[in-house]
Amino acid sequence: MKKIFIAIVLFTGFAFQSKGQDYVSISKEYCDCFKKLKDTMDTEFRVLLIRVAKQADVKTAFAKEMANLDSPKQKRLAEQLEALGTDLESEETESGRCGMALDKKYDKYIDTPKKEMDFTVKLTDELKKNKSCEFLWAVSVFALAFSEDQDK
Repeated sequence: MKKIFIAIVLFTGFAFQSKGQDYVSISKEYCDCFKKLKDTMDTEFRVLLIRVAKQADVKTAFAKEMANLDSPKQKRLAEQLEALGTDLESEETESGRCGMALDKKYDKYIDTPKKEMDFTVKLTDELKKNKSCEFLWAVSVFALAFSEDQDK
């Protein structure tokens, strides 16, 4: 399961950092880039991730949600999260290629992990304002919550 979280964390690490960047515009670029990504997950699991992302303690909320799923659904969710991570990292997928292009575009703004995290938080805040980006926002929040463990 940790591999899945690492893959999602990589997603939120996409080329994030700049001072004075237009976060509204950048969040729209990322939203547009990954708008089809939500179609790779079952509706039930998309709703679950959005519900989890809205909680104050994302990790605890996710653990509770997982505990409420039967084994086949837990396995299916794990498979979909892993596929999501793979899709984001692959040059073979539209989302992967688009994400890599955005990485390259914003690469010059990545100076330090701290600045990268700050930008990710600001971008996530912008995504939250756009209902059509709700799934991407949820994945970003989810990844941020689990990336805290990677920083320790």
